[in-house]
Amino acid sequence: FLDLEFPNHTGFEIFAKLKALPKLADIPIVAYTVHNSEIDTARKAGFHSFLGKPLTLSKFPDQLQRILTGIPVWEA
Repeated sequence: FLDLEFPNHTGFEIFAKLKALPKLADIPIVAYTVHNSEIDTARKAGFHSFLGKPLTLSKFPDQLQRILTGIPVWEA
């Protein structure tokens, strides 16, 4: 899970740096943010999944299970 908002960088910048590292290039990364309008940008950037804040606790176990089994989740 990678938040898209940091004090000095965006999550998109950090994502690009992580994906540039050979050992991390194939690791699925989930965008996690309060800015649900970023869902399309996250998809285009190559994130595995997107979860908007706040999480819906009743949905989260299923969302996490899908993510851990390689099924993308795109829910704002």
